[in-house]
Amino acid sequence: MLFVGIGTYKGNFVAGNLEGKGRFDYQDGSYYEGEFKEDRKQGKGIFVEADGATVYNGGWFNDLKHGKGTIIQGGTYKIEGIWKDGILQEMLTF
Repeated sequence: MLFVGIGTYKGNFVAGNLEGKGRFDYQDGSYYEGEFKEDRKQGKGIFVEADGATVYNGGWFNDLKHGKGTIIQGGTYKIEGIWKDGILQEMLTF
């Protein structure tokens, strides 16, 4: 489904909302693939920046990084940690 000015979504809908597993491709070339709840990233998923150099793989809640996850930048720089409301709270490995 095309969202004008935002991107395209392929996946499940419930009551007209993005729900369950799916993939959202943003107009800037970035994408999110994973779980949605009521139109928001929620559960487990992967977000890849438009240039492909930065990847976050982990938990999401209310469209923000939340729970355990890993960020890889440039294929070499890696942080595993715990996020809350989009903010890194605890670094597990660097």
